Amino acid sequence: MMMLGEKIDAETAVAWGLAYRLYEDDALYAAAHEMALRLANGPTLAYGRIKKMLEASRDNSFGAQMELEAECQVASFATADCREGIAAFVEKRPARFSGR
Repeated sequence: MMMLGEKIDAETAVAWGLAYRLYEDDALYAAAHEMALRLANGPTLAYGRIKKMLEASRDNSFGAQMELEAECQVASFATADCREGIAAFVEKRPARFSGR
């Protein structure tokens, strides 16, 4: 794809994992709003660390990336959001993350 620039349709992009989902035009705004709310109410500290690791992966060696991942996991395990996520899982209820 990168070499030849061949175009694919939306269904193929979803099937190949290049796009998250396919929506009809009239459903797109509602779906985007729902996803934004889901992300905003999720474990935002963990999301931030994921973005940090993704950005660093461009320049890091494999070892440096694994070290960064370990650091991020240790930091994430120390958060109130981690404790809430575990408690919610054990109690079989939706998590209520606080960003702490």
